[in-house]
Amino acid sequence: MNKHGFPTPKNRAEFEHNIAQIYESGLRKSEYENKSSFENFVTSVGKDLQKVNFLPNGRLDLLSINESLRLHGNSMNWMKLLPPIIVANNVDASKIVK
Repeated sequence: MNKHGFPTPKNRAEFEHNIAQIYESGLRKSEYENKSSFENFVTSVGKDLQKVNFLPNGRLDLLSINESLRLHGNSMNWMKLLPPIIVANNVDASKIVK
């Protein structure tokens, strides 16, 4: 983790894992009955995902992944590492956030 707390991938495998999380997120959202979540996903990263190429050995072509997609994948991984937000019953969550 760097000094700002945002963990960057340490190697290519971690980077490819972060990009794969985006694909998996899109697949899950495509199965929702409420299609607005999937439509938002397609609008935000759909065109970027279409531009990702694979090398003959099956690995991702890192040159085909743009900055927006990289940040999206790293952010998704970072959000998994955050501690859960616990709100007690009958407490207004808006008063907890400072």
